[in-house]
Amino acid sequence: MQSKKLIPGICLLLSLWLLAVPYFFPPCVSQVHGMGHMACWYTWRAEPFNAIMAVIVSSYLLLTANSQVKKALGLILCLCGLIAAALPQSWALGMCVKETMACHKTYLYTMVGAIPLFVLGISIFYTNFRIHKVTDEDGVE
Repeated sequence: MQSKKLIPGICLLLSLWLLAVPYFFPPCVSQVHGMGHMACWYTWRAEPFNAIMAVIVSSYLLLTANSQVKKALGLILCLCGLIAAALPQSWALGMCVKETMACHKTYLYTMVGAIPLFVLGISIFYTNFRIHKVTDEDGVE
């Protein structure tokens, strides 16, 4: 694998991890006294949509060579990581209050994928921002 494809490849693996986490480590599935689902149920129904977006962006990042496109895709990956980390928070969709519930294990493994995806998105953005800035100063595009 080329060194230019290593970070996008890792991003793709992290995105696939985020997509698979709710299936390998299922959150709570019960209802609260027949009234409706717990908060974590809604959170883990929203996470796969964000993960699918990250998979699409990571795949496109592997295929493109344009530094401006890579810069934008890095920013989108950064936002996908941020959204994946934010959805389980109490001010967003939230999770169960009890620490012993299954959704807390799902949350842990989601953070394992979300935080590195956020950091690598910033890295891709910054690297391609510098490349684009240097080529503009040299007058070569």
